[in-house]
Amino acid sequence: MNRLALVFGAISVIALLCLSSGAAAQDPNDPGEPDTLYFTPGGMRSTTGDTLYVWPGVFPQDVIMYINFWNDNPIDAIISPFIDTCNGPPCDADLDPSKNYGSEELPKCFEGSRVEHWDVLVVKVGYYPPTLPIGTVASSADPVPPGDGLFATFVFTVFDTGRICLDSCFYPPSSVLQFVDTQANGYVPVFKKRTFVVANCGYNCGDPNNDGITNIVDVVCLVNYVLRSGTPLCYEKSGDMNCDGSVDIVDITYLINYLFKGGSPPGYCP
Repeated sequence: MNRLALVFGAISVIALLCLSSGAAAQDPNDPGEPDTLYFTPGGMRSTTGDTLYVWPGVFPQDVIMYINFWNDNPIDAIISPFIDTCNGPPCDADLDPSKNYGSEELPKCFEGSRVEHWDVLVVKVGYYPPTLPIGTVASSADPVPPGDGLFATFVFTVFDTGRICLDSCFYPPSSVLQFVDTQANGYVPVFKKRTFVVANCGYNCGDPNNDGITNIVDVVCLVNYVLRSGTPLCYEKSGDMNCDGSVDIVDITYLINYLFKGGSPPGYCP
């Protein structure tokens, strides 16, 4: 039996087992520390990453989600169906195929990911509510070695503020998340579902991270943005402490002086 057949055979067995017994917190077939799959946000977001900012009154807009995974043993296949359980008015969140995978032959969502080199990369988007059945198999390609990083990138198009609640789901013929190792042993990884709030971006003077408070966290936000190409600012002006039309190291110094040395407060930049 060839490697591809072994992998798909293992996936079928796992599906049947999951249907009959459900997924345990630690799958007995997962050696060592439990492998983990989780979501992180992209684009404009709060410091905690729980809020995704959009420009007020400009809809539809796109927000970015990253699916990531950590594993401590080589992996040959991943089956991962997801669903947005909060989908519906006011926060309809669509998955435009052209923005996410373009074609089955060249899925955009896997560009730059840990599985980009795999032979089988399949994505099918369900529209209402949005579902993400993803199937990836190494086949003749090299398996993913132990590590932590990107699995896939998805672009949600939102039509208002609200919430996006990402969870695993049943999608025939598979069940919940499944990893397959190089010996065709299948197991269910730990999955961390996540809810993101989609909120309007507000201009808060001297508050570049847009959390309503001016403090040391805003200094860190500016340092990451200016010196480390970090998270984009919600409103560029909120990081322009001296209102000179640019956000740079001078603004970092300005904010430090204000917070810790009794300097002038940030100016409101019209």
